Amino acid sequence: MEEKLRNFLERLLAFLTKEKGKIEIQKEGDDLKISLQLHQAAQLIGRRGENIYYLRHLIWLFLRQQSDFQGKLHLDINQYLYEKEEKMGKWVKQEIEKVVMTNQPASFYNLSPYERRFVHLICAADERVTSSSSDTPRGRVLTIVPSGNEEK
Repeated sequence: MEEKLRNFLERLLAFLTKEKGKIEIQKEGDDLKISLQLHQAAQLIGRRGENIYYLRHLIWLFLRQQSDFQGKLHLDINQYLYEKEEKMGKWVKQEIEKVVMTNQPASFYNLSPYERRFVHLICAADERVTSSSSDTPRGRVLTIVPSGNEEK
């Protein structure tokens, strides 16, 4: 199966970028972790990494067609998502510190579902704050509040 997947990825990269690139495939239990390294990756990554999610879906469809793949599929291109998570983690921790120091809630708009989930996970690990998401006329908003100050 891994050889078929590698062949599919090579053909996909050649079609999309006209470049071979470096492909790493790691199996972790039922999950697959795919890392691609390319010289010209900007178009493949897309704005805010959105094309990575589309490519992951294409790869997932291929895996489902070729086998009974049931695990999670992780895809990263030039470590874009890894670096994004590192930056976001630092940013969220800074925002948590501001909320704790000022005892005032902080709200954030325009986060993708993935980014909101990431913020919620970091907030859940810090017992000094809680987080929630809600719909507003401006779209989905994520709010971080000091523990004990939740809106009721």
